[in-house]
Amino acid sequence: MLAIENIVFAVFTVLSGALLTISYLAYRKRKNRRMLLLTLVFLLFFIKGLVITASLFFELLDIYWLVVVFGGFDCLAVLVLYFSTLKV
Repeated sequence: MLAIENIVFAVFTVLSGALLTISYLAYRKRKNRRMLLLTLVFLLFFIKGLVITASLFFELLDIYWLVVVFGGFDCLAVLVLYFSTLKV
């Protein structure tokens, strides 16, 4: 039986992948710098989801290091979102 965290991170990965695709298509249509930054954030979340999901399903990495490394990814994502909202 699958643990709940496996299902949650699998859903997180699929959702971030879908949002990455949508934001990339929106960027291609409008060529808006803010949309490009948003696409970058969704790419970071998608990579995070892929690595965590793979490590949970296949027990590849120690979960402590995942929390530390992806805590940094989350901080980077928040900073990119902040800069995308600035009026430049």
